[in-house]
Amino acid sequence: MEGSDLVVKCSTHGRKEDKVTYVYLCINGIAVDKKKTRQEDTLFTMESVTGQQTGIYSCVFSKTLYLLSEVQGKGDNSLSIQVMDAANQGPDTEVVYAKSCKKTGLVKDIFPAKIYGTETSIIEDSDLVVKCSTFGRKDETEGVHVYLCLDGVAVYVDICETYDILFTMKSVTSQQSGNYSCVFSETQYLLSEVQGKGDNSLSIQVIDRILLADISLSGSSTVREGEDVEFQCTIIRAPQKIEMTSHSYLCKNGTAVQMQVFDVNRMEATFTIKSVIKNDTGNYSCVLDLQSKPLENTDRKLYGNNSAFLQVNAVYPAMLFGSKSHVRKGDTIDLKCNISGIKRSWDKVNVYIYKNGVEMRMKVLEKGEDDTIFTMKDVTKEDSGNYSCVYTRDKLLPDQVKSTGKNLVAIYVYEGRNYL
Repeated sequence: MEGSDLVVKCSTHGRKEDKVTYVYLCINGIAVDKKKTRQEDTLFTMESVTGQQTGIYSCVFSKTLYLLSEVQGKGDNSLSIQVMDAANQGPDTEVVYAKSCKKTGLVKDIFPAKIYGTETSIIEDSDLVVKCSTFGRKDETEGVHVYLCLDGVAVYVDICETYDILFTMKSVTSQQSGNYSCVFSETQYLLSEVQGKGDNSLSIQVIDRILLADISLSGSSTVREGEDVEFQCTIIRAPQKIEMTSHSYLCKNGTAVQMQVFDVNRMEATFTIKSVIKNDTGNYSCVLDLQSKPLENTDRKLYGNNSAFLQVNAVYPAMLFGSKSHVRKGDTIDLKCNISGIKRSWDKVNVYIYKNGVEMRMKVLEKGEDDTIFTMKDVTKEDSGNYSCVYTRDKLLPDQVKSTGKNLVAIYVYEGRNYL
């Protein structure tokens, strides 16, 4: 009757354990009241009902606390109640049984939780820590299985005896970028069986720890063995703050060969290869490592923004013999370059004679020959100087073979009949 109090009872008998649940009373499939209870039976009292409360009543329940506007559904059975005016009588009390929540399709065995974290981006190989919270969703002492989900699929699970639990993912990779959220359940499932999203989500991007850099050579790209070579590695613009402990790698053909602490103030690093050898020939590039700990994946190929090709030419010293040390202007002198005793497996070598460390002439020495003769005719005073010889396998340009041999032969060209 209009103006009377309507009392209905919702029963979860045989449907739940002795744990806290939230029971919702629905009219025409929409929740209008809720109660938190541990009991199987829950009474709802609606005081001074009006005609607007006429409708189909039913009950549902959940382990999760929702807003009334979020709950829509029907229980196992329903009761049609009509609120009549004072001249008519209607039922004062009715019982509505909520025997199963799973049938509604609204409340499942897996429930949403909240996620908290301080990172939206993290460097590869760092440890990512997030917190899942079931506060307001369960009793503090109730143990549940909390699942951390990545893009809606569970990737970690742990038992939570309180409201909050931390998940730590060590040495994350780019494959762990995505949207993270949390759900929980009283039931332990395989990770592959759990799919869902929590109350909120965190979008986390895992940034590659390797930042591409620019490289340049401080000098000629073609050097001879024994020289020092210097490379400059620079970053023009970094996408994020670079730590003082960051370091850079000099890479040859994609493999790291040197490591240096990166100068954050100057945004560069300097690499020096001392006394280069022929095997140092190759393409060089450099990268910046945003991590302070060393790169464990030694098989990873590393390439920078650009590359610098270094050509190292092998120049070997030889013995030089002169027919005489003092020569009259206009005469002829023979200089013999000997490479006997030097092991070589090449078909031929290129022999160079130097004056004061600068190449003058070159001859090809065939395999099996040990000596080559350089003849200087009609000498002048300008031919005076210190002579030596070297040899190489590859033919080099004159400015690539500045060197001295095993010994020096001093030649003096004089004028007149006799040397004084």
